[in-house]
Amino acid sequence: MLGNRFSALHVNWGPLQVSGQRTRTMPRSHWDAHDDLFFCCQPRTRPWCAFFAVGRLGDQRRVSLLLACFGWYRIPPTIVAVSLENMDSAMMALLEVQLQQIPFERMLPARDLILGVFDGKVVKKRIDTAVGDVEYISEPGSKWRVNIREELRPDMCVNPITVVDLSRA
Repeated sequence: MLGNRFSALHVNWGPLQVSGQRTRTMPRSHWDAHDDLFFCCQPRTRPWCAFFAVGRLGDQRRVSLLLACFGWYRIPPTIVAVSLENMDSAMMALLEVQLQQIPFERMLPARDLILGVFDGKVVKKRIDTAVGDVEYISEPGSKWRVNIREELRPDMCVNPITVVDLSRA
């Protein structure tokens, strides 16, 4: 299977201690739990992925976060990082169910759905990362910072993998 991986995305959660059992990934069809990454097998695919992550910041409170990445290989990616702390549980369940219906190759519907749910509650900005200019969508005054970089991991993918580094602002 490794020879079929054209691109891959891995998240370095930084200070957020996430539990694998408490983190839900979508779409499941392209998630490799062993290597802890999303993968893409076709060079023309515009992939998307989302993490509904629950974790802790050291000994501090519980944190619930949606981290999504759109188009991580062929185009400058878009990263969304928003807190789920104040989201209604029914709305969160509905968002998850709807995302599960969107195929991996259909980046724009997934992006539109997530941005529609958080419409008016997020800000879009361009940030400079190790791989260039990236669109970053977060809440105003977000306490999260992201960096995108590439890493050679021939044991995981034939091309450099995209790594999203999450840190506190």
